[in-house]
Amino acid sequence: KRIGQSMTGIVIHREVDANGNEGPFKNIGIFQSQTTVLVVPSITTTQPVKVNTGALDQLQLIVKKNAASIDKLLDSNTLTQKQMKGFPDLLYAYMNSKVDSGLTNLGSDFIPWLENREQVSAKMKTKVSNYIYENKSAFMSLWQVVSSIMKTKDDIINIGVVTWGGYAGGQYWNNGFEATKASRFYKEHGFAVKFKVLDDFVPSRDAFNAGEVDLLWCTIDAFPTEASGLDAQVVFQSDWSRGGDAIVVNRGINSVADLKGKSIAVAALTPSHSFLIWLLDAGGLTTKDVNIIEVESAINAATAFKSRQVDAAVVWSPDDQDCVEKVRGAKVLESTKNASNIIADVFIAKKDYIAANKERLGQLYEGWMRGAAEINASDEAKVTASKILAAGLNLPDDFCYNAINNVRLTTHGDNENFFGMNRDYNGVTGEDLYNKMGTIYGLYKRARSKLSLGYG
Repeated sequence: KRIGQSMTGIVIHREVDANGNEGPFKNIGIFQSQTTVLVVPSITTTQPVKVNTGALDQLQLIVKKNAASIDKLLDSNTLTQKQMKGFPDLLYAYMNSKVDSGLTNLGSDFIPWLENREQVSAKMKTKVSNYIYENKSAFMSLWQVVSSIMKTKDDIINIGVVTWGGYAGGQYWNNGFEATKASRFYKEHGFAVKFKVLDDFVPSRDAFNAGEVDLLWCTIDAFPTEASGLDAQVVFQSDWSRGGDAIVVNRGINSVADLKGKSIAVAALTPSHSFLIWLLDAGGLTTKDVNIIEVESAINAATAFKSRQVDAAVVWSPDDQDCVEKVRGAKVLESTKNASNIIADVFIAKKDYIAANKERLGQLYEGWMRGAAEINASDEAKVTASKILAAGLNLPDDFCYNAINNVRLTTHGDNENFFGMNRDYNGVTGEDLYNKMGTIYGLYKRARSKLSLGYG
């Protein structure tokens, strides 16, 4: 406040009293009446200020890893030989066109953008498209570097999520989905957090691979199906599903046995699929006994059910209640309220990001766990959290309140149990689920390769 009022600042290192004795400046009070001149004593530190260089360290790793391929992609001699000297200008124009859209999906939509570019001849469009196809890895690496530079500049942790109540701990602590100084992450540690809603599975993985999000939602049961392709590690567990996943069925289906021969919409190789496998196994059936209709997400599964295209669907809550209300005679056959240790949401990050940001990830984890603990302990905090989710997801408050109630927001103690750090814990661990579902999904994928499955 004093700095804001002043126009000039003076640092006084030493003072001399009336007897000529010299010493450190202490009588700062004699200048208190000044408002435009700020006078302060000298200030020293015993050690250098600690600066978090995690984002810069990661950027350096990304540049080092991809520099050679990007240089080759943009080599002027090569472009001249191919009569594509204007290629860098096209990249520049494309980048400028993305400013208004928030600079998302960088590189992924370049070809559609190019096709709509009237100033570019058909011949050049073909040349550029073929060149990108031949150098796809280098092309996407270029945009990964650009995204990383932007993130380093903004100092924001970008987190990919879906429409789900299980991430409320972090969103509550952040005071919203957007990067804001009102966030407790920012107030306590000086960094911002942004939550990006990516409900469709494949685009969410594309965003992760392109570096558009630093952390991404995943479930430990489904992680074995994609672990090898993401070069990622689990950072922490955010929740257990406690009714958040459910299977809705048409009239006449009253038990798991009644599902035999029926069509079931499910997002394959996702948590919904894990829940379906568990349910069928508990009822003495396998996926071979039903007609699996694969869809992009649990939201699409709900849409297929409500449009009467399938007999059953594995959906997220509260979509299950919406299905029941809109399809006469429909009901929830089973949910994770009974299968309480099947679906565990976790967040993953790339290994190089973790290595470069250990301290910051520790601070993110601490705040997230404290937020989860507050919501678990106080209905007032839960109501606040539900309002934050409602604003971020553009959904009603009561919908989001119920979504939080359908999960167990995990705390630090839960994470110790989940990762096998508590020797006295005898329940299900993340390693148990990962190993079990890895085996099951391995068998399913081999069988799947011999069949023609699909929906729509």
